Amino acid sequence: MNRWKDWYEQGIRDFERAKLDYEYKYYEWGCFTAQQSAEKVLKALALKLGFNVWGHSLSEILNIIASKIEISEELKDETLF
Repeated sequence: MNRWKDWYEQGIRDFERAKLDYEYKYYEWGCFTAQQSAEKVLKALALKLGFNVWGHSLSEILNIIASKIEISEELKDETLF
């Protein structure tokens, strides 16, 4: 069973939470939750493409995804920070 949609929906909810954290000035939680959101959405895309990825590195997940679809260098560069 491919759970890509579950990961995607969790990522969207995490992003909504990150916006609330920012609004209420919980910046450290906002940063953490935003990273979690990006990770979950990227993992959803990876699963949708047939990959099973582990770990928390956005750049590593993007590199895996890039073997099947084009990922801009600009986006890859942004994940290095």
